[in-house]
Amino acid sequence: MLKALQVERIEHPDVSAKYALSMAGSMSSRLVILDMDGTLADTSTPIIDCYKATAVALGLPVPGTEVLRHALAGSLRNNLARVFGLRGADLEEALLVYRRYYISRGEAAIGPFDGVIDAVRQLSSEGYLLAVATMRLEYLADEMLQRWGVRELFGPVCGADVDDLKPKADMIRRCLEGTGCYVSDALMIGDSPDDYNAAMQCGMPFIAASYGYSLPAELCEDRGIPHVDSPSDIPAAVRMEFGL
Repeated sequence: MLKALQVERIEHPDVSAKYALSMAGSMSSRLVILDMDGTLADTSTPIIDCYKATAVALGLPVPGTEVLRHALAGSLRNNLARVFGLRGADLEEALLVYRRYYISRGEAAIGPFDGVIDAVRQLSSEGYLLAVATMRLEYLADEMLQRWGVRELFGPVCGADVDDLKPKADMIRRCLEGTGCYVSDALMIGDSPDDYNAAMQCGMPFIAASYGYSLPAELCEDRGIPHVDSPSDIPAAVRMEFGL
């Protein structure tokens, strides 16, 4: 198994209810759970810029871009602690500063990877249930899908709370609970070792988004992990993983 990289939950009852009704009678009860950053959303530049702005605001040395590329996936709390060597109250302050910059500056700059919108529309048209499990704040993930015009294609959007203490596996389990699907009828798509480990903890098949940030194709091939090199390859990979 790959080693993992070491606010408040917001409900959307109206969206979930409409989704459940729209998928009633669907030809498929299979669930595709997708990570957000690095899988659906191309967030590298805004995230790196926010790390650097946080360092400047706190009077810390500004890490190089290559160092920060290793902090694009996983828990924000853990990444800030590791990159800046922070603990306790200093870490809590960094979390607040980073999120202030991210919400005010970074969020508006984020768009989907090329081909993502077509891929999720294709999956939905084929009858797959869709959900999101992400380490970003839950309401920001929900709002992003709404801005992209695809929120209605997804059921549960399960993300981090303000404490950033919930593991990714818990979010995957919430996606299962929110759709009523069994783990045997679901798979996870993500771009990080954290995503992979969480899927394995849940006993769920995993497809790596090798076009993302932390699971390059070479590593996937070496470890025998199914992967896609482009979002446009996702529907075919999902069908293959489900044996369709």
